Amino acid sequence: MEMSVHVERFSGRVAEYAQYRERYDPFVALPLLEKWCGLVPDWTVADIAAGTGTLSDVFLANGHRVIAVGTRYWINAGRFGARPSEKPVRSFEH
Repeated sequence: MEMSVHVERFSGRVAEYAQYRERYDPFVALPLLEKWCGLVPDWTVADIAAGTGTLSDVFLANGHRVIAVGTRYWINAGRFGARPSEKPVRSFEH
């Protein structure tokens, strides 16, 4: 399937998808990662298959630098300002 078909499928729907997409609870996710791997705010985090960036948001709010790699990055157009012609890697700092 061509990418333009996917772009058309999600055109005008990014805002609704982002609004109703279930969010990660930072009070659950962060303590688990702190215990599991010693996660601390000064780490740079790679969010692989970042999608709409809901997990990236948790890390950014906790002070992390985030490198988000999206496999379906055209969905992120409304969220991260990406255009389908751009590479699917973004680096963000809070």
